[in-house]
Amino acid sequence: MLNAMNFVPGHGVDFGPVGRVLLTVLAIYLFASLLMAIQGRIIAAIVQRAVFRLREETQAKLARLPLSYFDRQKRGEVLSRVTNDIDNISQTMQQTLSQILISLLSIVGVLTMMFVISPLLALIALLTVPLSVWVATKIGKRAQPQFVKQWSTTGRLTAISRRCTPGTRW
Repeated sequence: MLNAMNFVPGHGVDFGPVGRVLLTVLAIYLFASLLMAIQGRIIAAIVQRAVFRLREETQAKLARLPLSYFDRQKRGEVLSRVTNDIDNISQTMQQTLSQILISLLSIVGVLTMMFVISPLLALIALLTVPLSVWVATKIGKRAQPQFVKQWSTTGRLTAISRRCTPGTRW
């Protein structure tokens, strides 16, 4: 390893290349932070537009309801429920869209790095993972009835042992 590094005994560490690597890492970190901020703003805008339309449609629906409905229900309770539900939908959409985008970008990044580092190993991994999932699914489908039978038998044995144990209180 030392032979491959142009290592000269008695000389200190050349901090020039180390500094360049650190600057590159800093630039990548700043760029990633910028992209995360842009992603957050775009997702927030999409979610807010969707929630705005949902609130408009909800208001239109509430306006079309007959007065007899509001005689049976308290208007404040209905509005509170609707507002709470829409806020929950908004939070769920925000989190879900962010996670989906981050997951997709992570998959693309990992696959890119896999092919950059070793195209052959990346291809082997991409072929064996689906094959492994398929095999595990087939084994799981065949084993599931056996697991159900095992748990049923275990339940019967537990019931018998409790009945036979002296001093058991039900």
